[in-house]
Amino acid sequence: MLLNQKKQIIGIHILGIVLIGFILSVPAIFGEVYEAHDLVAFHLKWSKNFTEQFWTGEIYPRWLQNMNSGLGSPAFFFYAPIPYYFSSLFHPFFPNDQYGWHQLSLSAALALIASGITAYIWLKDITKKTPAFMAAILYMALPYHLTIDFYTRFAYAEHWSFVWLPLLLYFTRKISQGSKFALVGFTISYALLIMTHLITVLIFSVIPIFYLLILASRKKRKSALVFLIIAMLLGIGLSAIYLLPAMTTQEYISMKTIITGRYFYQNNFLFWGNQFFNSKFAQYTGFQTVLLAGLAYAAYSLARKHPLAIIRRESTYWIVIAMSAFLMTLPLSKPIWEIFFIIQRIQHPWRFNTIVLVATTALIALGISAIQKPINLATKRILIISGSLVAILLLSGAIVVHIYTNPELLVKYTNIEQQIDVNQELSISLDAPEYRPRWVSPETFEKPQIRELANSFDRAKIAAGKGNLSVEKWQPRNIILHSNATTNLWVNIHQFYYPGWTAKINGESRILPVQPSTPEGLLTVWIPQGKHQVSLTLKAGLEERIGQIISAISALIVIFFIFWFHQGGLRKFRTQENNSRTDQLTRL
Repeated sequence: MLLNQKKQIIGIHILGIVLIGFILSVPAIFGEVYEAHDLVAFHLKWSKNFTEQFWTGEIYPRWLQNMNSGLGSPAFFFYAPIPYYFSSLFHPFFPNDQYGWHQLSLSAALALIASGITAYIWLKDITKKTPAFMAAILYMALPYHLTIDFYTRFAYAEHWSFVWLPLLLYFTRKISQGSKFALVGFTISYALLIMTHLITVLIFSVIPIFYLLILASRKKRKSALVFLIIAMLLGIGLSAIYLLPAMTTQEYISMKTIITGRYFYQNNFLFWGNQFFNSKFAQYTGFQTVLLAGLAYAAYSLARKHPLAIIRRESTYWIVIAMSAFLMTLPLSKPIWEIFFIIQRIQHPWRFNTIVLVATTALIALGISAIQKPINLATKRILIISGSLVAILLLSGAIVVHIYTNPELLVKYTNIEQQIDVNQELSISLDAPEYRPRWVSPETFEKPQIRELANSFDRAKIAAGKGNLSVEKWQPRNIILHSNATTNLWVNIHQFYYPGWTAKINGESRILPVQPSTPEGLLTVWIPQGKHQVSLTLKAGLEERIGQIISAISALIVIFFIFWFHQGGLRKFRTQENNSRTDQLTRL
């Protein structure tokens, strides 16, 4: 009876999370494409192109053929794909969606709701169900998650990463308690995070390690740490199909642009420099960051009075994490950024708000659970301060959401001067500058120039020589031409050059010369005189193939662990059952 009541409470809480998450997503689900920073600029284009190629049978689209005015893009050799698989799943329900907005907005809404559910799964393991429920709702609704990542920036990948973070912490707890199955759960969750948002991986990965160290008993600490490290390595292995090419082929693109100029980390500290004082977005981010850190401390002030030592110890861990992450958003942390230079790739120090939010959510759950009746004066004061901070955060967030989802207000109250022409943006589909193939000049990679280049010919054009050309097949990474030439030909293809493009005459084994044109960086192929059918293929490189092999081996290891742990569980159950029967017979 008691078990059924517990299940009913959990069911009611999850239903509440789903309903509230849906309500928070209403402006996106039922609204038009809005002026979020990265929505039309990147994610709408990527989602639309990824989905189109996925539903034509390409299981893992990497080369997006129709990006950059149809000249192609290597974006998904480097950008994590998992969020776009989720948006692709909604495509069959909206086959006539002109922009692909409905599938993208529903996927973002799904991520918000799923993050609330995973936060609840984690938090109810560290405290009572009602505090976990309340904290999970705030995890969805607090501004950095909802207002900034969903509505202001539409940081789609980072938004999805909030789903996996609580799961990683939940499985870390289970590993600390000796659960072997948790190794599998952590492995899969970590692989999903890697294939969702590498920046979050970079700033979050150390947190489960220290979390385990404060949770595990001394006897179990070493073995639990070994299990956690194995899980992390397996997670990296599972994601190698994406991670290995993304990490080892960056010399093919213009990745250095993400750490220079306005993207240089020093130019993006909160409360520092011209970019902060000239940007209303940066000022609002700074405002909510300070309030969020204040809320974390207020919640800690409640949690540290909890009668259980393990709760007090966990709350101390999370306040240290929250304040450390808050420090990383400020110029005071510059020496740390210089020492650990790898984190400079995250571009914006305020991205550490992800960690502040996770830590604050834990502290809120622990703080609420520590409230005991009768409530004394000191506790009342903390509750008033905490409630005021939550109210200000939620109200300010709601105002910003309202502004960003209303074009007239956006132009009036922000630095945005005019509404984006979505049709024009999608017709050009100019990619992020860091994904410009390095053989393409920066001048070519501008909207007017790239459109002019794309309009100069259709699919294939003879650059040198005499003859005729026709296109038989035009698919991502696979093009077939027919040539009939009286001389040798150099042919420009309506795709950017990228390592891996190879050309062959059908029926022959020899490889035809392929090179980039200068300065456009177009794929250019040499074809001998005569009649030929020529196949151009962007083949999987060594990095792709090795990544696939590593992921396949890792998947087999995970399956082996599942079978092994399951068999161990069955043996344990049968042993307990036999011992129980023996005890009964002994008593008889």
